[in-house]
Amino acid sequence: MELKPKSRSEVEGIVQTAISDAVDFVESEISQDRIKAQRYYDGEVDLGYEDGRSKVVATKVRDTVRAVKPSLMRIFLSTAKPVEYVPHGPEDVAMAEQATEFMHHEFTRLNGYRVMNYAFQDALVKKQGIVKAY
Repeated sequence: MELKPKSRSEVEGIVQTAISDAVDFVESEISQDRIKAQRYYDGEVDLGYEDGRSKVVATKVRDTVRAVKPSLMRIFLSTAKPVEYVPHGPEDVAMAEQATEFMHHEFTRLNGYRVMNYAFQDALVKKQGIVKAY
């Protein structure tokens, strides 16, 4: 059986369907969990208060995130150059070094450490930390 190439409109339809499915999934399956996780991180609770009882709220989620995040940052960013290209052969060494230097410069210029901090924060609290590079 021979596979024939898809037309541009067929590919666009497939991509549009995939995007629509992804948005629907996030809105129906993940969105409420993310909102709830953020509320817990902020110290809000779903429980009502009773008169004469303490209104103290434990902030275990926030405390745990704040305890774990420095270790994650250390694991991923403890090197002098967090982005490194590895050459495939001896002829690629100069290009890999140049690409590594360029990416280190861009990472620093674009505040990569802060971006990674925000991504880890979102990943820990909301189960997904996304960084867009362009």
